Amino acid sequence: MKTKFQKVLAISLIAIMLCSCATKEKDNFDSASNPFDASAQENMPPDSDNAKELYERYQTGGASVDFSKMDGKDTLEYNGSPIEITFSFDTSENEYDMTEGFVAFICGVPQMISADGGETSEMAKVTYEKKTTTETTLTVNPRITEDLKGQDELTLMIASLHSVDYVPQGKYAGYGFNNIHSSSPLCYYKLKINAQPEIINLDGKIEFENVNASDKSLENYNLKKAGEIGDDCMMKMYSVENQSPRLVLDGSKQSLDLVFNGMNADRFYVYLYVNMQRVKFDGSDYAVVNSKSGFVPKLTVTLDNLSSRDVIYAIAVSPDSESKFPAYTKTMSSLCFAPDDEILSAGSNSAGEQTEAVTTDISKPGDAPDNTSTAVSDNPIYKFKPLGYLDDDQNLLLMYIDNDFKVYGEDNGTYFTVYDVTAKEFISGKFLPYQQTFTVTYGQGCFTVIEGKASEDNRSLAECMAVTYNEKFEEIQRAHNMPMYSGGNQSIYSAYYCKDIDKYLCAYKEEISSSEYLTVLLNTDGSVYKVINTDSETSVYSFSVDDDKIILGRRYDDYRTKIQVMDFDGNIIDEKTMSAEYANLDVNRFGKYIAFLSLKRYGEDENPGSDSFAVLYDTETDKLMEFTPETADEAGCMGISPDGKIAVTMDYEEVDDDGIVTGQKQTLRYYDIESGKVIKTVNADDKPALNNFVVYDDGVIQTVPGYNKEKNERTETVVFFDRFDD
Repeated sequence: MKTKFQKVLAISLIAIMLCSCATKEKDNFDSASNPFDASAQENMPPDSDNAKELYERYQTGGASVDFSKMDGKDTLEYNGSPIEITFSFDTSENEYDMTEGFVAFICGVPQMISADGGETSEMAKVTYEKKTTTETTLTVNPRITEDLKGQDELTLMIASLHSVDYVPQGKYAGYGFNNIHSSSPLCYYKLKINAQPEIINLDGKIEFENVNASDKSLENYNLKKAGEIGDDCMMKMYSVENQSPRLVLDGSKQSLDLVFNGMNADRFYVYLYVNMQRVKFDGSDYAVVNSKSGFVPKLTVTLDNLSSRDVIYAIAVSPDSESKFPAYTKTMSSLCFAPDDEILSAGSNSAGEQTEAVTTDISKPGDAPDNTSTAVSDNPIYKFKPLGYLDDDQNLLLMYIDNDFKVYGEDNGTYFTVYDVTAKEFISGKFLPYQQTFTVTYGQGCFTVIEGKASEDNRSLAECMAVTYNEKFEEIQRAHNMPMYSGGNQSIYSAYYCKDIDKYLCAYKEEISSSEYLTVLLNTDGSVYKVINTDSETSVYSFSVDDDKIILGRRYDDYRTKIQVMDFDGNIIDEKTMSAEYANLDVNRFGKYIAFLSLKRYGEDENPGSDSFAVLYDTETDKLMEFTPETADEAGCMGISPDGKIAVTMDYEEVDDDGIVTGQKQTLRYYDIESGKVIKTVNADDKPALNNFVVYDDGVIQTVPGYNKEKNERTETVVFFDRFDD
């Protein structure tokens, strides 16, 4: 029961992961000159029928950008005419149209920009149709401040702001309120000045205070890299002194703290935006950061004339004209809430009613969960989510938890651990930055992840590697120099280590434009040992290995899903073709089964399609089998216990009154997979929507994230727990 997502891995500046952005037209705040154009932005009513669809768009979406039209240029010339930058924007994997925003800075000065001859403002917006590749030309009319006048060479940076027209609505506003949308640097260029650009004035400036990194006043902010000078830098946005996990309005005023965690430039200019319009704050256009080792830049800001559900966003950009690739960072954008806002959040059901919940703090392996429920706390593995067993004896359970910023560091990534079921203890654990669970493969007592080494300019990959660990997280093998696309773009997202032959199984295209997908064995030096299979108009998105069999899933251009079993000579042994609605993205091992579970979710389609079953590969019979629950909806809402004995499904229906959701009907069924019979039925109408339940060998848990104000760290709230044998 995972939220549907787009399989995109953000590497350097080339691939973009889209979260969400919010804008709406608003005229009653102190807007800076040349504000973002908001005239075309939608302003959906809070409980619109489209709220769920909008939320799904917020959760999905991905794109890749190709700058081959620029012929590898890293220097542009300004001769008095506008600067043009052309690229291809690929949304071929998207299920929805999307709107992207683009902003430009020259040495920290915001620029006027347009897209494809459209209106010129401080942000250009382009709506991209789903499943297309669109060529876009951005035009920049350079302008600088007086202090940059006379310099022969400046630095131009373009940044993209994702899904800028999205505004969270209704109950969905309670989710992701601390990261409403994301951004990334798109490209950098040296700009040779042969003509005088327009001179503008930026009115006023305020300076961040440099607070000693050891000052106790900073303890509330979880700053792991406080005062450090290095490559990592994150600007964070908090309520004042972090007294609340979200921004809460005081009438029409919003006060907040901007704090830097680490520093990778001597100076930053910081700009604030409300609903994507640049605004003045405390009478100034921008704030200046002058970094000092051992100190944390901090600024408290008050913004006027704001309303509930307004989005505040901050961008920091280096004014350095000497660096070819100036530093750029942003805060997590934040959504403002009125004190009396009613939103669906942890501990609420779909009708907005509070439910009884148990809170457990996420801690390191070996620490008992901190909660009052004996049923939950008697087994420490419930703090982690299972991936599957590394070994055939089902003793070494590979588990994970999404990154907790306080416990596991500031990077994006996943904390993995291995639990010894017999000894009932964790063997070891390791935080792996930038890893996502659907890219991990495991079996034969080990697991493999893909790691990348960035180029010196951080614009592309210098090397892609597959790294394999044993149950103690000791590296046992590594494949260097794995294939990549030209230009340093990643082409391989997962690999399976075939331990007995010391080769890596993977699938990739030789170039982005190629129509052929190769399934190959690679040597540990990254060279191709053997091409097993080629197929066109398809992508291989997940695979596993059982002895001498390869089990893989393909996604075709017409969105059919095909699940195949083949030998290492490429001979197809068994296969099943599914409809587009099956929408599988990952594969997992559950006991003797390797399962391709559909990511189709309840409520996404009134007609769930012809796929009323889930596809499992039985390692004992070497055949694909169909597991058919009582209803078709259940086939798209299934989890399996790590030992492969129990399948858990959910049948869900919203209860509405004249279009207004007033409740829900949800039923969980536990099946014995071997016999296909229901062994237990659970009515969960009074529980929160169980749209992310996790299945263990002995039961089912649903948790939602929360926040412990006293400990200033993330928590997990257990809103549903049931054992199979109760």
